[in-house]
Amino acid sequence: INTTHMDYLKKLHAGLSWSLRHVSSESLDNTTALELGSGNGYYMRHMLDRFPETSTYIAVDHDPIKTMWLKRIVERSQPKCKIIFLCSDFTNIPLKTSSIDVLLDISGSSNYSFDHPEFLLDLVDPLLKRNVLLHGYYILFENFVSKSKIPLPLRDGFKIKQIKSHLKALDYVCIDDFLSEPVEKGGPLED
Repeated sequence: INTTHMDYLKKLHAGLSWSLRHVSSESLDNTTALELGSGNGYYMRHMLDRFPETSTYIAVDHDPIKTMWLKRIVERSQPKCKIIFLCSDFTNIPLKTSSIDVLLDISGSSNYSFDHPEFLLDLVDPLLKRNVLLHGYYILFENFVSKSKIPLPLRDGFKIKQIKSHLKALDYVCIDDFLSEPVEKGGPLED
């Protein structure tokens, strides 16, 4: 946090505040939620109190160190809901077909797009119930600098038009959205 640019942190906080206003405990009652790419649990740790006792929160990440760290941190807070921590590749998540009610794509697809041309939600679609509720948060670029670290074939994964096209092809209907102003600087871990 100390090395991250303040504008980046403000945008992150604005997005989280928007989420808090749009996630109600009532809509999560008796649901199973899947978060793709839980990482250090920034979203999870801020939103977990919204999940009632009757819900299950499944946090998936491919990094075993982050997963174990997050598990220790979250268990200290004694959450109300049942939590399952999975260390898995997104293409091979060990869950039943049509078992997920709420999909939390909190930059999971975006982070996947840094290394893969496929849209992540296409790959996890079989796990989702037909009336799944998606909370999707995506890293977007208006422009790419000439020496961008993102190769040309992967850049569509960060364009709003392409992301919306993928979501539409999967039959998602936008209920509400929020687009922050662009951020010019991130920090050493958010270049």
